[in-house]
Amino acid sequence: MEKAKLTATVSKWVDTKSPREEAEMDNGKVRHNVYISKQASKLLWQCRVDTRVPVSRIINNLIIKHLGSKNL
Repeated sequence: MEKAKLTATVSKWVDTKSPREEAEMDNGKVRHNVYISKQASKLLWQCRVDTRVPVSRIINNLIIKHLGSKNL
């Protein structure tokens, strides 16, 4: 039995939506649990205090800015 290639599996997963994801997409947002280092957490919350921008929006902007320009 051949092992599935991670890239192919992920590509298929990204192209499909589960019923839960479709329900969550009604408001344009999807929930994710992400674990980050203490240093990253401190920087994130310091940015939150300095800019008064919600943490979710800071993370969203970072992802869009740094990963959105790459051909994924």
